[in-house]
Amino acid sequence: MTASMEVLAAYPAPGGALRGVIAGRARPDPGRPFLVCRDRAWSWCVFKTAAIAARAAPATA
Repeated sequence: MTASMEVLAAYPAPGGALRGVIAGRARPDPGRPFLVCRDRAWSWCVFKTAAIAARAAPATA
């Protein structure tokens, strides 16, 4: 098993923002699973696209 710090060292520093974390994890293999629940899965690419769309969407009350 890989130590946590070794795993973290394999990715670029996020720069203090969630956007950097998502981009850094998606970069090596955007098609790999980000979230799997029962018979549905989101890849890192799909998650990144959804996060960008959510940020661009107007706020609702």
